[in-house]
Amino acid sequence: MKKTLLITVITLITTISQGQVTGGLTAKYSFNSGNATDDIGSIDGTVNGATLTTDRFGNANKAYSFSKGSYIALPDAPALKSATSTVSLWVKINGYEPSTISINGIYCVINSTTASYFGSMFMGVYTSGNFFSVTQNNASQSVYGSSLASNSGAWQHYVVSTDLDSTKMYIDGVKQWSMYKNFVSTFTTDSVYIGTTGNTTNTGALNGLVDDIRVYNRVLTNLEVVSLFNEKDPMAVGINETISKQNIVSLYPNPTNGKIFLSSSYNICLTDINGNVIIEKQNINSLDISNQSTGMYFIILTDNKGQVVQRNKIVKE
Repeated sequence: MKKTLLITVITLITTISQGQVTGGLTAKYSFNSGNATDDIGSIDGTVNGATLTTDRFGNANKAYSFSKGSYIALPDAPALKSATSTVSLWVKINGYEPSTISINGIYCVINSTTASYFGSMFMGVYTSGNFFSVTQNNASQSVYGSSLASNSGAWQHYVVSTDLDSTKMYIDGVKQWSMYKNFVSTFTTDSVYIGTTGNTTNTGALNGLVDDIRVYNRVLTNLEVVSLFNEKDPMAVGINETISKQNIVSLYPNPTNGKIFLSSSYNICLTDINGNVIIEKQNINSLDISNQSTGMYFIILTDNKGQVVQRNKIVKE
């Protein structure tokens, strides 16, 4: 049993280092097969006018282009409509598509196709080029947030997480904002839309490209978001690529009953044997785990660019 858990944790840590964050992943649309099928399940999308195009790595026909009302509809699936969720995607804004509102839709989980509000989770872009996100049930239950301006004509990584407590947003691995929410998202029996709002009252179609959509049933950590942002081209390196196993940073003492010391300063993530994140610290050379229970843990060291430098097993006595 312990051997099985160890293999599971090592696999999880390896996939984090590659940008393949899999814990809680419920649907994935890489478009690398030249269609909108779900890479990990059967929640396949239906393409309506969107066309295949070059992805952010320069691979032909591995992303989708949207304009003039084209979109992809994802099924009415509970796995896409979790009250606690994270949506990660890449988007390239080419311009603004004229619409009935000042926002073009990128990704929308709707709870009304006709009401004047957007949906339970909505990502879009303003006329001004600022990214925009909203978590909304009705006019009186809303959380709006606007990020820094989009880099028109360039790919950017966009992440929104939401739960009962709050909603937060990242662009290119950097948190833009986090806001208190205090309501449970509800959903209608309708599609999830990519490239449009999916709302007949507030119509807003995307003029741009979308790639690599991932839906999770949990809130991702900062480390995981940075890992997704720094993902390598899976068409070039393969999703099973592993980093060097040679330890370049010394960690001591191990086993320990208190502090762990590093020979150099790095960002540290401490996880339990199930891969649950316990502690995250930035740019430090020691970590105090004296308050943790006895047992085995894993430490992931990353540099300031979010690249995984080393993985180690730690025993707390």
